[in-house]
Amino acid sequence: MINYFTFFIFASMLLLAGCGKQKKIDENKLADVYISILFAEDSLSFAPDSLMNVKKNIFAKYKINEKEYIFQLDSFKDDKSEWQSFFDLVTAKLDSMIAIEDSAAKKLKKNKINPKKFFSENQKSN
Repeated sequence: MINYFTFFIFASMLLLAGCGKQKKIDENKLADVYISILFAEDSLSFAPDSLMNVKKNIFAKYKINEKEYIFQLDSFKDDKSEWQSFFDLVTAKLDSMIAIEDSAAKKLKKNKINPKKFFSENQKSN
């Protein structure tokens, strides 16, 4: 009888420990993961197995798991101002990425460098 009672107490403690709150992911990290996954989904929508592997690599790179990621995004459903703040951060990061890309393209154009030729020559030398 005591063994069943001990087992019940131990199982209950494990169950309650598993029901704790998910850790909150830093917003910058979450935005980077969100952007990376958006790019991956856009690029690999035709290849679900590859997409799944890329997502695993993204989560590993940022040291979070998919469950934490989804939990954090789902938490924004309850707070529209928090979602708007996150969305503004993502938009700012994307705008910054576009500005960097545009700047690099302008420099290549100004110096009359063909990007395809430039990158293919650099890959040969490496």
